[in-house]
Amino acid sequence: MNPSALQRPREAAAEPARRSEVIVRASTTGARTVRDELTDVLLQLPNEERFQSPRSVAPDHQ
Repeated sequence: MNPSALQRPREAAAEPARRSEVIVRASTTGARTVRDELTDVLLQLPNEERFQSPRSVAPDHQ
């Protein structure tokens, strides 16, 4: 079996915790939403990285 395939369930299990953490943080910072947080992250990226599609950024999975 592929070792990277064995790691995916653990990563997937960690995902809901990260998602709820972002929601809690956004709700405790007042009127800021998740969209505001993501906009801030995008604005910190250099221009050429902002508009790349996920396919051009992600490594190939073959």
